[in-house]
Amino acid sequence: MAEIGVFQKTETGYSGRIQTLLVDVELVLVPTGTSDNKAPDFRIHIGDGSGPEVGAAWKETGQTAGEYLSCRLEDPLFARRFRASLFRSDDGSWSLRWMRPKSRQARAR
Repeated sequence: MAEIGVFQKTETGYSGRIQTLLVDVELVLVPTGTSDNKAPDFRIHIGDGSGPEVGAAWKETGQTAGEYLSCRLEDPLFARRFRASLFRSDDGSWSLRWMRPKSRQARAR
């Protein structure tokens, strides 16, 4: 998994920056306050939270990763929904990690 961003936990959610070859943007994750299991736990916005909504995140728990956020980002430049996971790092920050999805051909082999 490639680290594409570093985030900090804030009083209300998370804030950080995604940096790739084509993307360099500050994002915030704002809690939705809903208790519906299917609804996202956070909305992802550009900038300070007043910018456009560009995605959502759900709380997850993994056996080895512990608690993390499963993020889905949308952008007209992306061919499809962009998925990444926000994991807690040893230094207290949160690392946004992305892995290239396996192609359908590779899964069929």
